[in-house]
Amino acid sequence: MKNIKNKKTQKNNNHIVEKSNIKGFTLLELMIVMAIISIMVAVSIVSMTASKNTMSLRTSQDEVSSAIKLAQSYALQGRIPNVADMVCGYGFRFTTTTHYQIFYYTKGATCEPTDTSKYKIVEEQDLKNNVSLTSPAPGSNSRISFDIPNGNASYVSGTLELKINGAGLAKTITINGAGLLTEN
Repeated sequence: MKNIKNKKTQKNNNHIVEKSNIKGFTLLELMIVMAIISIMVAVSIVSMTASKNTMSLRTSQDEVSSAIKLAQSYALQGRIPNVADMVCGYGFRFTTTTHYQIFYYTKGATCEPTDTSKYKIVEEQDLKNNVSLTSPAPGSNSRISFDIPNGNASYVSGTLELKINGAGLAKTITINGAGLLTEN
């Protein structure tokens, strides 16, 4: 802030009146303050976007892990949704990069979960917030099955990788043969 001394003299009824010390900001000072505020706003917007992407990815990872654990829980319980069905186990799979299902499979000639015509869908969901499965490919490669009554995993794909489209963030879910999940 600069003091702008502007002395003006003026005669008024034989008296001299003096005006001085007018204070204010220069245009340059105002522009510098506006530039600093703009930089601070831009940095905070970038930080908030990165934080939102991280939280969306973590939420999707938790959602998929919970769905897998739910399928395993159904198998451990020996849940039979329809008395007429001879249920062999429960499973989880991605049908597209953003759509997944919990299903049970019934006995055909054998109790193998490879025949998708024996699948009965229990629940379906879509991933939200631009999150998708990147590895493995949807379908049989992303299928995990749990046998009734022990809940052991069969046809385990190993690791599911979720990513946010357009961002470099990724989260993984690893399933071992005993059906234990590890999230990274």
